[in-house]
Amino acid sequence: MGRAQSQSKEDFICVFGSNQRVISLVKTGAAHGPQACRVDYTRAGETRTLWSSKSDYGYCVTKAARLVTKLAEGHYSCKPHSVGAPDESKPDRQGAPQ
Repeated sequence: MGRAQSQSKEDFICVFGSNQRVISLVKTGAAHGPQACRVDYTRAGETRTLWSSKSDYGYCVTKAARLVTKLAEGHYSCKPHSVGAPDESKPDRQGAPQ
């Protein structure tokens, strides 16, 4: 029996003037069991992974929250933006006669 793999992402978009930073908290792994994760940081169009864990999603949550707090203390305005897995159940066409 295969394991279902899933991925979800929570972005925090931080803006100060014309500067924008994006902190992405990405959860990956099987639907059941340990949750792997990573924290990506995008600045000036370049994304790099700052932290990751193979089994501790809480570790990534803590690291992402600390980075968002640090940016907010530096006068950035940060707002969360949830991005889920694409909905593959939506049909391309409704099948209505033309």
